[in-house]
Amino acid sequence: MSYRRFVAEGDSFHPDLVAATADLEKLVRRLRSLSPRAWVDRRAAVREALRDLVVLNGRLEGRRLDAPVVADHVLPDAVAVIGGDVLDALAEAQDRTGLALAVGLLEDALAKTR
Repeated sequence: MSYRRFVAEGDSFHPDLVAATADLEKLVRRLRSLSPRAWVDRRAAVREALRDLVVLNGRLEGRRLDAPVVADHVLPDAVAVIGGDVLDALAEAQDRTGLALAVGLLEDALAKTR
């Protein structure tokens, strides 16, 4: 189930999922626009966000996952794909605790990548 479809269907879970979706999309747009110089100051925060998304995804899948090791220019796509997987799983499970964690880590990543 796509988190976008779930959002469109509407539900009491909807507002938090919409906020998480918007934060993920904003983060990915921001990361895709970074210059090589800007990566120097933000690399650690982005890798931390990716690692946290992978851990949350693993928790939702009931297994341990390791964050992928990727070059800086691939990090935005990795965050987009793994973040999307997390939101899909949260929408499917309607996991409010996991969603709160996802919202928190996305907000933190947005703050650290300004």
